[in-house]
Amino acid sequence: MADTLQLLGDVTDVSNAAAIVGLDTLVEEGRLIEERADYLKEKFKELHNRVLVVYKRDFFLLKRARQLRKELDAQKERMAARGKIAQDDDAEIQRLNKLLMDTEEELSDAQERESILQVEVLELDRKKFTVALEREDAIAAEEAQLRPRMEAMRQEVSSTGKELEDMVEQCKTLSAKRDVLLAQEAEATEALAKFKTTMAETTRQLANIERLPEHSLRQAQVILKSYEAALLEAKALDEKLAAQADMIAKLELKKNNRNLDYEQAVANLQKLKSKIDSKRVTIATLNTSLEMEQEARLGYQQRIAQIEDLINTTNATRAKQCEDVEQARRDLEQAREEYAELDIALCKIIKEQKDVKDNITSVMKTIERVETTRKRNAQRLDDAKRDAERRNQLFLKEQGYEKEFTAKVGAVSADIKVIEKEIINRTLQEETKRREIKALVVRLQELSKEKAKGKSRIIIGKHELRMKEMYVSDARKRLSDLELRLDSIIDTFQSIKHERTHKAAQIQAITQKMTEMTEKKAILENELVVLCRESAVKEAELVKKRRQIHKLRQSCRALRLEKNNQRKCLEKRSLEERNIKAQARRVASRIATMEEEMGGAKRNYQNIIENRDGAGIQLLDRNDELCVLYERFKTQEKVIRDGITVDNAREEEIRALRIKFTDVRRQVDLVRASVPQVKELENRLAKILNDIDDEKWKVEVLENDLTNPKNAHRWRLLKRQNAGRSVASGVTAPQQAHSDVVATASPGEAAPNAIVTASDSCSDDVVDLQQRYQQLEERVRNVNERIREKELILEEVTELSTRLAEQVKNGREFTLALTKQVNSHHHSIRAKTRQMMATVSELSVFQASAIQLQQDVQRLEGIVEEAERLMAEGEAPFAEAEERYIREVEGKARYRNVLRRKKEELESEKSKGPKVYVEQRPNAYIPDDGLSVPKPFGALMPFKPTPAVQTSRYYRSKSERSRDSDGPKRGPYSESYSGGGSLKGNDNGPPKTNHFSLTQ
Repeated sequence: MADTLQLLGDVTDVSNAAAIVGLDTLVEEGRLIEERADYLKEKFKELHNRVLVVYKRDFFLLKRARQLRKELDAQKERMAARGKIAQDDDAEIQRLNKLLMDTEEELSDAQERESILQVEVLELDRKKFTVALEREDAIAAEEAQLRPRMEAMRQEVSSTGKELEDMVEQCKTLSAKRDVLLAQEAEATEALAKFKTTMAETTRQLANIERLPEHSLRQAQVILKSYEAALLEAKALDEKLAAQADMIAKLELKKNNRNLDYEQAVANLQKLKSKIDSKRVTIATLNTSLEMEQEARLGYQQRIAQIEDLINTTNATRAKQCEDVEQARRDLEQAREEYAELDIALCKIIKEQKDVKDNITSVMKTIERVETTRKRNAQRLDDAKRDAERRNQLFLKEQGYEKEFTAKVGAVSADIKVIEKEIINRTLQEETKRREIKALVVRLQELSKEKAKGKSRIIIGKHELRMKEMYVSDARKRLSDLELRLDSIIDTFQSIKHERTHKAAQIQAITQKMTEMTEKKAILENELVVLCRESAVKEAELVKKRRQIHKLRQSCRALRLEKNNQRKCLEKRSLEERNIKAQARRVASRIATMEEEMGGAKRNYQNIIENRDGAGIQLLDRNDELCVLYERFKTQEKVIRDGITVDNAREEEIRALRIKFTDVRRQVDLVRASVPQVKELENRLAKILNDIDDEKWKVEVLENDLTNPKNAHRWRLLKRQNAGRSVASGVTAPQQAHSDVVATASPGEAAPNAIVTASDSCSDDVVDLQQRYQQLEERVRNVNERIREKELILEEVTELSTRLAEQVKNGREFTLALTKQVNSHHHSIRAKTRQMMATVSELSVFQASAIQLQQDVQRLEGIVEEAERLMAEGEAPFAEAEERYIREVEGKARYRNVLRRKKEELESEKSKGPKVYVEQRPNAYIPDDGLSVPKPFGALMPFKPTPAVQTSRYYRSKSERSRDSDGPKRGPYSESYSGGGSLKGNDNGPPKTNHFSLTQ
């Protein structure tokens, strides 16, 4: 706003405006009134301020649009930079994907090797049958060791159950004692309540006696009756309240006990479930280990069933013991609650005793006060009696009244005696109440004794509770010892089982080694026989083999070097993976920051759009207001022009008429143009025109009467007005009528300043006419002055309206230009918003792709980490690795067998004769006639043999994970081989397929 003010300069100052200067000149010239000029100045200032506000808002909107444009450019640059970063991230992610594919291929190779190992493990599992008998003997020995321990545990459980039953009986006796104590406590509370009611009533009665000694005798009977009724009602209410309190206490105890029982039961159930789950887990492990022993399964399952039965029986006994312990705990808690309730009741009784003692002291004090007051009243009565008797005697002596007066005195004395008797009765009642108070005191003493007895009983109950707690603690200790024993037995059983499985595995390994050694012995013996027979032939082959072995060693060294290089590459790749992970995390953080920035930008953009919408709406409103004002000015100009034209026409018409009519018409026209009360003025015009018509008719009648020579009444004697004197002459009836008409024609408005000089030569008629003429001239002057003032006002208004119209036109053009600029800005903002939305959608797509790639990277990282963890633990990196390894081992074994058979066949061929390099034809055979020329098969012997089915197998690429583990069956005359490795023993490269067939 300050910038706009600096740019606008002195435009806000309206004092130097042309319109205000013109108004000031008009006021100085006297053409315009100051009030009207102030009103027009205020209107001009309001319009000027509105225009300035519009300019300021437009300038603010332009400035805001520039800022938004700069922000959009900055955001575009950011988006471009982020797009480049996203492209770099995509390239890195692709590179990482390639690395992951390579690592997956390597892992697939490792999995194949592990699959081969798994096949070997399965073959070893088949040899477990020999160890089954030894396992059965070990299980029987273990059962024999565990039986005496289980019997001892059962005996301990039965002893703990008996102890728990004893504790339950003791808890029942304690509950019976508690009921007795509660009944005694209820009786004591009832007695105390009664005593309180009686004390309250006695205090009330004593207070009433102190306040109203005169009416105490009359109200005594009523109080006694109400006292008895109140006692009965109080007793009934106390009984009902005590019963309800007992019921509530019982219900609350039951509720609390049930809640506690429920919570304990839930906790125990959870404990039992956890124990059962643990035992189930152990049983599951036992079952899994037992299922592996297929042939010895039946006998072993029977023995396990027996062990499970024993465990279930122990669990059942243990559950019973736990339930008994829980019941004992509940009983202990109930006893504790009862003890707490008894303590509370004792505290209440002590408080009530204190309250009763305080009440007794207060009652004694009140009784002493009443006695003192009674003594004082008695003394006063005695004094009054004496005074009355003395005065009566004096009065009787002095005046000597008659017998009636003496009778009245006797009646009064009789009344006094009756009052004395009532006072005596009242003293007797007070004595009875004192006796009752003494009885209550005795009752209090008895209650205190009962309280002491209750305390002693409570102490005894505490001792019993402590003893029971000791019993419960002993039982818990026994249970804990039993649990420890059970756990130790289970641990020993599991350790024995583990040792048994370990020994079985050792036995299997030993047997496997023995079998392998026997097989190797047989093979070696066969080979020695063959070598002894063909030593000369084998020497050359040995040289060749040595060369081959040297080559193989070199290839092994090369493979080891390659292995080391691959390990280094793996380490480098792991480092690269970590770096890529870090970069991905950075990218994720950048994306998050970008999202936050985008959210902030969206919010700013929404706020800017809202401000822009508000500013546009305000601009439109102001534009509408300007249009409305412009139309109003147009209408006012039209009205003014119409008024001017009407005024000119009326002036031309009125010039022919008299001054009075012209004045009236001009006034009416001016009032129409200035005042909105048109209807009233029209009515007044109509009345004035009617009056003018009447006057015209009267003037014509008078002219006719004056010009008619036959009219005898054409003249009348006018009254002379000379210094307050009037001279009248006789006037006839028609002359009186004419004088009335003339009076109506002239309104009788005599000018106060008019001075008429009556001369002797002038008549009275001439003087009257001169006076009237002067009055009319004065009226005409006044009307002309008014008309001139109104004309000046009209000219000023027209000049101001023209100036305002010109300003409005100029402002309208400027506002139209501003609206066009605003519309262009709107259009550009919309385009920018569309671009922003497009960039936002692209960012969302990039973000989604980045998130997906991040998830893929995380998944692959998890797979790699799991594989590394499994390999570190000595397991297969994934589930299919063992199968693949087994397949590779089987392929290598098959390849070795094929090589061995090839060598045997070559040796046999060398021993037989020369080798034939001719390819065999499917429809020919080589006869055994020494020439070895192939001959075709014919209709006679020998017939064409049926071709054996040859299943040629080959391995696919390394990415394929599902491969067959079992090879084809080999016949004595045909073989088909598919090896998992090359002839040189390269395990890393893909295996080459070698197909050949031998026929004899």
